[in-house]
Amino acid sequence: MKNKITKLLLVSSLSCAIFSAQGVLAATTTNHSMGDSFATQLASQTALVPKFARLGDTATSLYNLSSADSTLPRTDVVDIASYQSWMTQADFNSLKAQGVQTVVVKLTEGTYYTNPYAASQIQMAQAAGLNVAVYHYAIFGNTSDQATANAAAVSEADYFAAAAKSLNLPSTTIMIEDAENSSTSGSVWTQATQSFQTELAAQAYSNSKIYTSKTWVTNSYINSTTLGASNIWIAQYLYGNPTVNPTSWGNALTNNSVYGAWQYSSQMYFNGSNTTSNLTNNRLDVSIDYSNFFGVTNSSTSLNNTNGTTSGATTNSSSTNNTSNSTSTNTTTTTGNSTSTTNNSSSTVSYQNIYRLYNSITKEHLYTADANEMATLPKLSSAWTYEGIAWQSPTTSSTPVYRLYCSKSGEHLYTSDTNEVTVLTSMNGWKKEVIAFYSADSTGTPAFRLYNAAAGIGAHFITTSTTERDNLVTYHNWNYEGIAWYVK
Repeated sequence: MKNKITKLLLVSSLSCAIFSAQGVLAATTTNHSMGDSFATQLASQTALVPKFARLGDTATSLYNLSSADSTLPRTDVVDIASYQSWMTQADFNSLKAQGVQTVVVKLTEGTYYTNPYAASQIQMAQAAGLNVAVYHYAIFGNTSDQATANAAAVSEADYFAAAAKSLNLPSTTIMIEDAENSSTSGSVWTQATQSFQTELAAQAYSNSKIYTSKTWVTNSYINSTTLGASNIWIAQYLYGNPTVNPTSWGNALTNNSVYGAWQYSSQMYFNGSNTTSNLTNNRLDVSIDYSNFFGVTNSSTSLNNTNGTTSGATTNSSSTNNTSNSTSTNTTTTTGNSTSTTNNSSSTVSYQNIYRLYNSITKEHLYTADANEMATLPKLSSAWTYEGIAWQSPTTSSTPVYRLYCSKSGEHLYTSDTNEVTVLTSMNGWKKEVIAFYSADSTGTPAFRLYNAAAGIGAHFITTSTTERDNLVTYHNWNYEGIAWYVK
C-alpha cells in the first residue's frame, strides 16, 4: 500500500473525513450462491460491514480449512451452484471417498433463474453414490408487505417445484428454502416461509426445510419455534479453526446441535487421500448434519471429522490459497495472549491475538493487541461490543502497523504505510497514537483494506477473508484499496 494515500485518498482537514478518489463500484446479480448475502447481512447496523458478536455469523478472518483436519466438525454435506460447474465425476467420487454424504444443488432463484448445470451436477452426485437435495434462493418480493411476500413465496414455490419435476426429482426430495435475501424485510419471512412450504406440499414436495444464518434465527426473522429448530440448517462461520480458537468452535458445535445441520465454512479444501486437483485448488461450502436432516443417517457417533488426520498441530498448505499439495507442519504453543510457532523451515516466531471491537453508535471497528483495552472499552460504554479475535500478528517485526486518531471525528485509521502516516498527521486533527501491532512477512495471510464513504467514521474496514472482501466490493459499494499488511 505504499503511496496509496497519494493515489486513493483525499483528506478533509476540517473533519478528518477521508474520501476515496476512485469511483465506487456497484453490481447486481441474479444468481446468488448459498450464503452470499450473509457476509454483509447486518449492513444498516454495522456501517455496511458484518459483526460477529455472536462468535460467527460472518467472521472477518475466515480460515482456509482442510478436510484432513480431524479437529473440525464432520464434512457431511457440500452445497454447490453454477459457480461449481468445474466439478467432474472424479470430484464427486472423491467427495464420497472423503466422507461427504450429501450434495445440495442450487436449482432455482426467484421466478427468473434456473441453474443450467443442475441436471449434470445431480447426475454426477448420484452416480458417485451421494445423497442429493436441492435448494431455492428465495426472494419473496423484496418487500416489507406480508401479503406481497406471501404471494411471491407461492409463485416461487411453484417455480421451484416445476424445475424439480422437469428433472424427475422424486416427491421425497428434500427441498430447501435459502432464506438470506436482505431486500425482503425480516418481519415477513416466517409467514412467507409457511406459504412457500404449503405450496410445495400442494405440488407434491412435502419434505421442505430452511437454510438461514444464526443471526436471522436470533432476530426471529426465521422463527425457530414456529418453523421448528430441527427443520433449520444454520449458517455460522467462526474465526480460525478448533486448534487456534477451541472454545468458540467447541461451544458452536454443541449449541448448534439444536438445529438440523450447521454450515460452518465456505472455505473448505478437500485435500485428503484420493483427492483431485480441482478439490485441492477450489474451496467449497461444508456442513455437518446433526440429525438426519438430509435423509442420511450418519454411522459415526462422533461429531468430529473422523476422516481427518490432523490433531494438535495445524497443517497448512504451502500456499495461502491451498493451490499446492505440499504441506509444512507447525507446532503451536499458546500462553495467554501469545502464541509461539516453530516451523520446520524457520525459527520460532511469537504471535499475539488482535482483538476486534465494534461501536454501534459510530459504526467503527477497533483492532487492538491490548487485552486491557479490549476488556475496558465495553465497560466504559455500552456502545462498544467485543466481537472476538480478528487474527494473530507477530509480537514484533520490521513492519509496524500504526494506529492514527482524529480527535474531531473520533475515527481511527490503521496503516503500515509511513507515507500515509506522514501525510495524515500533517493534516488538522490527525495524530499517531501508538504502534498497534506488527505485520508478518509477505508469506503470511494478507489483510485487505476497504473503503466506503457512506460508512462515515467506519469508512475503513480490514478483513483477511477474500470472501468478505469480494462480497463487499461486488454487492455493497466498498472500494478495495489493497493489501494493508500480513498476519499469521
